[in-house]
Amino acid sequence: MDSSLPFQRPKIRLRSSSATLPRSPVHSSPLVGPQEPIKKHRHHHSVHTHHHVTHISRRHAKESQQSSGDKTGVYWDLSKPPSRVEQSDSSPIDGNRRVSPARRDGRGRDVSVTIEPEDIAKERQKGRIRDKYDSKSLQALSDQSMKTTRQLDDLYYSILEKLSVLQSTISNLQDLSSMTKNLHTEFQKETSTFEADMREQIEAFGGFDNPKQRIGDFEKRVKTSKAKADELSARLESARARVLTLEAEEKEYQDMVSRQVDFE
Repeated sequence: MDSSLPFQRPKIRLRSSSATLPRSPVHSSPLVGPQEPIKKHRHHHSVHTHHHVTHISRRHAKESQQSSGDKTGVYWDLSKPPSRVEQSDSSPIDGNRRVSPARRDGRGRDVSVTIEPEDIAKERQKGRIRDKYDSKSLQALSDQSMKTTRQLDDLYYSILEKLSVLQSTISNLQDLSSMTKNLHTEFQKETSTFEADMREQIEAFGGFDNPKQRIGDFEKRVKTSKAKADELSARLESARARVLTLEAEEKEYQDMVSRQVDFE
């Protein structure tokens, strides 16, 4: 048996039942009167002590030992109510004090521990405080868990939304690339067709030599016509000058005739 464990509880077998009652007598109330202790067959329990290590709450036992100042190495489980067998195991010392039944420590010696009602009340108060603190801690942990879960859900849906937008953008880019490729192919085809048509038309005109010659002849005719127009303009100006001279002479003659008629 490992002596490092805080306490290893023996089995208590009732005469009417083979069930094991691994409960601690710490919660025995002082209001319950003394009862006749039940005979225990200790010689049958030494081989069964290793089966009851899991029934002891080490944390509560350690806290109970630290609060009560017990240095005997005995720990009690305060998380379960006492049974009739446990109540009967406690033998009264006086009206307010009880003595626990004989237990064995790590060295195999019988140890009896006196438990005061004040200690029981303190332990119960500490238990209620621990339960309240654990409840608050559990509630805070639950709230934090829910908050974290909501944040993760929001982040997940945000990532999904962005991923959907990204996929849509990639699909649109692929469609645009396909349309650009088709447009480039069609443009090349139309350009080739237009170039072929223009070459055919140029070849049908016989090249650009005849149009150049025609344009040269037309320019010559325009220059000749311009020279003739300038010559006609000069002749017109000369005729106009002669007409003006004749008009002046005619006017002078008329004035002279008028003076002679008036003189006569």
